[in-house]
Amino acid sequence: MSVTAPAPRLHWIVKTHWVVRCIAFPATLLFLAIHLWEQDPPPLVWLLLVVQFLLYPHLLYLRARRADNPRQAELQHLWLDSFLFGAWAAWLGFPLFIAFTLFISITVNSAIFRGVEGILWALGLFAAGALLGGTLGGWQLRPDESPLVMLLFALGLSFYLLSIGVLAHRRTLALRQTREALKVRESEMGVDEAYERAQALRQAFAALEMWVNGARLNLSLSVGVAVGPLHANGPDLLIQQADLALYAAKAQGRNRVQLAEVGWVGGP
Repeated sequence: MSVTAPAPRLHWIVKTHWVVRCIAFPATLLFLAIHLWEQDPPPLVWLLLVVQFLLYPHLLYLRARRADNPRQAELQHLWLDSFLFGAWAAWLGFPLFIAFTLFISITVNSAIFRGVEGILWALGLFAAGALLGGTLGGWQLRPDESPLVMLLFALGLSFYLLSIGVLAHRRTLALRQTREALKVRESEMGVDEAYERAQALRQAFAALEMWVNGARLNLSLSVGVAVGPLHANGPDLLIQQADLALYAAKAQGRNRVQLAEVGWVGGP
């Protein structure tokens, strides 16, 4: 049996992380190039750096766009970030500012996304990546960095963390404005508007196309509408009145909108 359904909506965090990676990763590549220039690493290292910090962000974005669950895909990308950053930090010999920047940046991301659980995942995967990177790099400890590299990574990390704060602030404001707008709309919504909105939802649902084995399903939606304080004074009673209206709509043939009636059980 095959069912066609709309493509999943791209989660906001996917585009946000793509933009962040597109800015932060090339800058990190530049700073690492300055750090490694005098060490003259082999061409393979430069190739891997380019893939990691230039191509990698776009590959993750494409994968998330095509995923059935973009949000889950982005969570997996954060795990991969932690592992790869740990590998680079260990291969480089744990240079102080570089290793700290790689670790704290991905850990902050994971904490925002998954809280304490995200921090633990980031720690574990960073350590696993470090085990691989240290093994490949021969476990050479090279904590020293030039003053220029230290300054660049300190400034880069500061800019990154401040940017996250600005993004979080903007999202908080947007959510607050949305809640306030909803409160205003709810307080101003009358019986006629509630009924019309329910009818619009019913019609939109009936217009959806869903196919099973080549045949289109006929979709219908019944809605019960109750408006306070006309039909009830509290949220629980209002839901009860809406439920009674829904049962009445189904009893009258389905695919219809039914208003609650004043005087029903539990009403004012």
